[in-house]
Amino acid sequence: MTATNSARHARPPADALVIRLAMEDQARTHSAPGPGLCATLRMAYAIVLGAALGVAIPQGVGAQEYPLRSIRVIVPFPPGGQPDVLARTIAQPLSDSLGQSVVIDNRPGGGGAVAADLVKRAAPDGYTVLIADSSLYAVLPTLNPAINLDPLRDFEPVSLAAMSPIFLTVNGDLPVRSVSELLALARSKPGLPFGSSGSGTSHHLALELLKSLAGVDFIHVPYKGAGQAVPAVVAGDVVAVFAGIASIAQHEKTGKLRVLAIAASTRSGQRPDIPTIAEAGVAGYGVDIALGYFAPAKTPREIIDRLSRDIVRAVNAPQTRVRLAVLGVDSNGTSPDEFADLIRKQNRQYGELIRATGIHAD
Repeated sequence: MTATNSARHARPPADALVIRLAMEDQARTHSAPGPGLCATLRMAYAIVLGAALGVAIPQGVGAQEYPLRSIRVIVPFPPGGQPDVLARTIAQPLSDSLGQSVVIDNRPGGGGAVAADLVKRAAPDGYTVLIADSSLYAVLPTLNPAINLDPLRDFEPVSLAAMSPIFLTVNGDLPVRSVSELLALARSKPGLPFGSSGSGTSHHLALELLKSLAGVDFIHVPYKGAGQAVPAVVAGDVVAVFAGIASIAQHEKTGKLRVLAIAASTRSGQRPDIPTIAEAGVAGYGVDIALGYFAPAKTPREIIDRLSRDIVRAVNAPQTRVRLAVLGVDSNGTSPDEFADLIRKQNRQYGELIRATGIHAD
């Protein structure tokens, strides 16, 4: 046997070791090979066969086999807010569709900038994605240019998930039962504290637009997400807040909070009894909030398309639609290109609004 042959036989192939370890791990679970393991084994077999034949394995194999492990969904706000509740509602049907677990990872801070930077710097392999609303991709880039965020440069839009309206909500003990009464109170007592889920968020924009169009003065009190802002209204630390139904429903039922109006330009199909702020007398008012998924820039298109298909399947599943309806949102999955078009539209809309009203980040 030559020295070359001896070396060849003495060194166990690394990829054969991968296969053996994968099989041993599966054996410890006493179950049949799942889809993730089967895909891993197919990939390993391809690598080993390619090495034996001296043929390079094309990079596309990775995209074809995706996903091989769990997907991490980054949420820009703490648990309890609308984006977090929606992400968790969609996670299980999305996991079922992908054949891999979906892990929710809350990364609050900077009005969403912390989460955006994390995903922006993540490997473009489809295993770290961002779920974000209009706050992050249409409001914050214009409101705070210092963060240097461009949603279509830094990310690959994957799919819209839902339209997620927010509602003007006050403390249940506040002596107001309509938008006009709240504005009258604000004019008689300038500087009342008004909470939001963070500086630079769509909730902040909703407040500033109300101040601008109605000619009233509230003091903006930013919190780290609705999970902190809503309890502050309940406690009376602030008089009002804009928040999603998922965050306020329980407190509304007990009378601790009172919903006055919806911030969107049209009434909610889930809560048609609640008027829009424009209908309540503030002409020209309307803040429509969309929520969708993003992947890091340069993620392969095959992976984007796979993720998009599974997200659309997950949000359109009958059981998911019922659960989202309870949260007061309308599920609406789209293609990546359709979501990109919506992002461009909202960027123009909110950019013009911010510049016209002179709204600025705190």
